[in-house]
Amino acid sequence: MKPQPVFGKLYQPHSKPCRPVAQSPVVTDGYVNLLLPALTNFAKGLRLLMLALLCCLISPALATADQASPSTAFLPFQSLGTAVPAELQQQAAQVLAELGPEQGFLLLGRDELPPELRDPDPWPPTVEDLQALALPPEVRYLVAGSLTAFGRLISIDAQVFDLSGRQEPRHFTGPAGERKQLRASLAELGTRIMAFTEPAARISAIHIEGNRNTGSGAILRRVSSQAGGRLDPERLRDDLRAIFAMGFFDDVRIVAEETPAGTRVTFVVQEKPVINQVVFSGNDRIRDRQIRENITVVPNTIVNTALVQEAAESIRQLYKEKGYHNAQVDTEIDEAEENRVDVRFVIEEGERAFIRRINFTGNESFRPRPLRKVMGTKRRGMFSWLTGSGRLQPDMLEQDRARIAAFYHNQGFIDARVGEPEVEQVGKRFIVNFHIEEGERYRVGEVSLTGEFITEEEELRQLLRLPRQEYFSRDVLRADLTRLSDRYAEEGYAFADAEPIVSRDDDRLQMDITINLQKNTLVYINRINIRGNTRTRDNVIRREMQVREGDIMDTGAIRRSMERLQRLDFFEEVNIQPEPALMRDDLMDIEIEVKEKPTGTFSIGAGYSSMDQFMFMGQISQENFRGKGQRLALQADISSKATHYNLSFTDPRLYDSRLLFGIDLYNWRREYIDYTKESTGGALRFGYPLWEHWRAYWGYGQETNKLTDVRDTASRWIIDSMDLKRNRYVRLGLNRDTRDNRLDPTRGSFHDIGMKHAGGWLGGDTAFTRLEASSTKFFPWDGIPLLRESRSKRLNDSTFRLKGAAGYIRENRTDRLPIYEKFFLGGLRTMRGFETATISPRDPDPDNDDRIGGEMMWYMNSEWIFPIVRDINLKGLIFYDVGNVYTKYQGWDINDLKSSVGFGFRWLSPLGPLRLEWGYNLDPEPDERRTVWDFSIGGVF
Repeated sequence: MKPQPVFGKLYQPHSKPCRPVAQSPVVTDGYVNLLLPALTNFAKGLRLLMLALLCCLISPALATADQASPSTAFLPFQSLGTAVPAELQQQAAQVLAELGPEQGFLLLGRDELPPELRDPDPWPPTVEDLQALALPPEVRYLVAGSLTAFGRLISIDAQVFDLSGRQEPRHFTGPAGERKQLRASLAELGTRIMAFTEPAARISAIHIEGNRNTGSGAILRRVSSQAGGRLDPERLRDDLRAIFAMGFFDDVRIVAEETPAGTRVTFVVQEKPVINQVVFSGNDRIRDRQIRENITVVPNTIVNTALVQEAAESIRQLYKEKGYHNAQVDTEIDEAEENRVDVRFVIEEGERAFIRRINFTGNESFRPRPLRKVMGTKRRGMFSWLTGSGRLQPDMLEQDRARIAAFYHNQGFIDARVGEPEVEQVGKRFIVNFHIEEGERYRVGEVSLTGEFITEEEELRQLLRLPRQEYFSRDVLRADLTRLSDRYAEEGYAFADAEPIVSRDDDRLQMDITINLQKNTLVYINRINIRGNTRTRDNVIRREMQVREGDIMDTGAIRRSMERLQRLDFFEEVNIQPEPALMRDDLMDIEIEVKEKPTGTFSIGAGYSSMDQFMFMGQISQENFRGKGQRLALQADISSKATHYNLSFTDPRLYDSRLLFGIDLYNWRREYIDYTKESTGGALRFGYPLWEHWRAYWGYGQETNKLTDVRDTASRWIIDSMDLKRNRYVRLGLNRDTRDNRLDPTRGSFHDIGMKHAGGWLGGDTAFTRLEASSTKFFPWDGIPLLRESRSKRLNDSTFRLKGAAGYIRENRTDRLPIYEKFFLGGLRTMRGFETATISPRDPDPDNDDRIGGEMMWYMNSEWIFPIVRDINLKGLIFYDVGNVYTKYQGWDINDLKSSVGFGFRWLSPLGPLRLEWGYNLDPEPDERRTVWDFSIGGVF
């Protein structure tokens, strides 16, 4: 049969009136709205008028189709055999009553039947008996069914009678199943019967046509109608809308074709054009590549006007983030070739606008500066091009509103409120205004502790900071509660409670606080379980734990354990979670879950320093060698002044003990002013933690040294050193490190004292003992104003650094002290303002002026380090260095000093730590420079 369009006839058996399947009006309207701009407004209006007329014609047809009477009727099913209970027959009648409206058949009630058909014997009844029934004229088929029991299984049988006599009765058998499967069996049987009696009302197949770029499977996933199911016009309308909602089509139609097996449904789609290219114009400030990264409209995809508009909005937001709040973005869709279009975004960037002022009203107790300091939004400044400050971000302003309110709440203004930020644009500037209602300020009243104490009350009160505050602060109270809970948890009371009871006294304007402490259950550690470590061995993790199985649950020790595991740098994530064990409140399992990361590295780099000039560096290392936590590394540093090759192995916990063991093999060559030194050797290293932050270290090494490029007129100390080739030595030292960060410390200290002894019972050509000690202290130092971002501010987060170092070396045998073991100062690492290794005593021979080093030295560095651009951690410094080197013949001469002052910059850049410093020699010798620039990048300082 020739396929008919959806607005034609879908013929049903017996030439009944047409049952049309409608096209959704939304589709046609959507088609109009998505036409290319080339269509005129007249064409759009004409199409809308035709759509309205079409909808009027379709609606009555749909109503007629939905109200069509069924042509198939079911008699109540009979129970055959005594094994079928009567209630099963009633259940079957109830199921058929529910399935009738779904599948389109009529169920006759038992009371509507004559006596001879209620319980006929035998079953099924004859055609003559059925034709005698008073039925609606539309009913042509009658179905008589029965239920038969076989043990626990129920068998279903049915016969279909054609009352017109044109077809012989047709027998159907349902699947045998248990009673709970009765509904599914009857539904399957009813579907087969209705496909026989009303084939046109069944969907035989569903197809998609017209799609070239969109997969049929993607479209069919939006269709709820199914092959074999009933032809439901309302569901087909929903399917049509769902397909159109995909946004890929200009038009969607349904074509139905009647076949002997049922109605074949075809969704005919007209695809939108494919994007040929995406073009941007007018974007001078933002590159095409950055815009493309923020939109989802890409070439060779079907154009979707909703996505195009979303892309335009994304571009506008991108410009707002860059400070262009007046940017306009228009879209154009131009036909390029057959079924392909170009999508063009026309951008008008406008002028860039920044925040110039942040004003406050109602802030009677605080100046604007501390309020601006707690905000994330900043005014435009000197370094805005680098930090991005001054940009208006509405989300950030809302967060700032909460930050200002929290600031007031922590200063005793417990009722303070901050209004919505008001933004005013004046030309290229934004002015942000916050209105504040401070309310009354409340002081801290009486703070008391009650409940169960694990130690003396006075010791617990020492943990509190709130009693020392003049005004009430929520943050301080929260911190006090955390400290109390942590103190109890360190004693094993992991579930201890610290509950505050706050009493507000409005007459005296004070807050009285009572903290009730409850110990609850004492908890022990049951098991320590480790997961996620596929490479690192369990013992490497367990040896870092500060708790053991059977210990009291100490949360402080668990926290320190996690810090130690993170410090290993073997894992991307470390999570230590206590969990209840064995359904007992007094036992907890410690679950350690780690996510490993690659620990083998290959790195190459380059740098520059005033000492070595250009440097090239390369390293291959494995920080977790064989999963045992050992380190193996091969390093090479090459510059115009030096070459250094080093192979090292370190086991920080030898045989799981606390003993560090390491070995180094190296080859080193460096050019000095008066000679070139080459060294080849090796060393053994040991270390052991003593207590808290103290650590002892010792080791043994030997090397072969060779001096070359020595002038014939060189100092005798240099010439004598040429014969001291073999150097065997031991090291012994002690250090203490409490710095908060090794690369960029702001507080803490580092102290070190060490000895190097060569010769004597060790053998070799050298014989000396060298002692060195240094002490460095970092501490915050505020109260000094500095110009930053073109405005004067106090830098409360600056740091003061003070370092003192001294050294002494003694010759144990005459002429056995090589010149390269003596002391030389000057350069970035010792005294700035002097060239590297130029602070040194001279040869006393009037005919020779070579630097020969000294047996004693001392120097002191004092620095004030302050932030310049906090967001990138760029810092500045001002320094004063003083010190000198002396020979044993001179002795210590405190009046003979070298000193310098200067300034510099430090930055932890992506290329490595950068250091640039300028020093001024306060009292230069005739052959010394007055000023010296020192610069290094790519190395550790």
